[in-house]
Amino acid sequence: MKHGALVGVMTLAALGLALVAFSGQVPPEIGCTAEQAEDAIFNNLRSGSFYPPYCNRVYKAIPPDKRASVVRKLGDFAKSTVGSDAFRTRYLAEWEASRPIEPEQEAVATPASQMEGFEDQIRKTEAQIASPDTPEEQKKYLRDSIASMKEMVQQMNTPEMRQMVQQGYEMQKQEASRRYERQMEEYRKKLADWENSKDVNHVLRTRLKDFLEITKQMDFKAPLVKRGDKYVFADPALEAKDYRWKMCFRCGKEAIEAARAYASGWLDELEQP
Repeated sequence: MKHGALVGVMTLAALGLALVAFSGQVPPEIGCTAEQAEDAIFNNLRSGSFYPPYCNRVYKAIPPDKRASVVRKLGDFAKSTVGSDAFRTRYLAEWEASRPIEPEQEAVATPASQMEGFEDQIRKTEAQIASPDTPEEQKKYLRDSIASMKEMVQQMNTPEMRQMVQQGYEMQKQEASRRYERQMEEYRKKLADWENSKDVNHVLRTRLKDFLEITKQMDFKAPLVKRGDKYVFADPALEAKDYRWKMCFRCGKEAIEAARAYASGWLDELEQP
C-alpha cells in the first residue's frame, strides 16, 4: 500500500474529528507540528475532504500492527481538545465569512430605455462631432454612425418593430425571472447548509456519518490489476469509487477498523441528548 500509512493514521482526523484547536504536543508518531495538524484537520472538517498533512512522510514508517494504536491516540488527542476557545474563534470567523451571497434580480432593459439609450448615444455623438478637438477624418465616421443609429431608431418606431421589440423584452424578462428563481433556490439550500454548519457538533456528526458510510463493508482484499504504470481495481465498480473511498482502502484494514470503532463511539456520544 504505497500511501496506506500516510493516510491511515490521519483517517480519524480526516473524518472531521477536527473540532479541535491543537494545544500541547501532537502525538509523536504523527510527525507533525501542531500548526500543520490543525490546518489539515480544520480544513477537512470544513470541506469534508480526507487530506492528511504532509508531515515529512513519517506515516510510511509506522508498521501496520501499530497503526490502530496511532489512530486511537490521534482520536484521543483530538477529542481532548474539542471546544477550545482558539478553535471556536477560528471556526466562527471562517463560518461568518463564508455566508452565501444572495443573488440580485437581473434588470432587463425595457423597450423605452433601449430607445432612450440610442437617442442618448446620438446626442453624445453629435456633441463629439461639434467639438473642435475631434479630427476631421473621425467626424466622417461619426456622421455615418449617427445616420445608422437614426435609421435604427426610425425602424424601431414602426408598429411591427415595436411589437417585435416588446415580445423580445417579455421573453428576456421571463428568462431572467426563471434564472433568478433557480439562483434563489440554490441560494436557499446553501443558506440552510451554512446556518446548520454554525454548530460544529452538527458538522462533526455529518463527517463521522460520511466516513462510516464510505468505509462500510470495505473489502480490503479486492484484487488490483496493472494498467500501464499503475494499479487499478479489477472490479470496475470499485475503480469508479471516489478518492475518499480509495484513500481509506489504501489505509489498510487495521487503521480503518480502528477509525470506524472510534468514530462510532464518538458519534454515539454526540447523539446523546
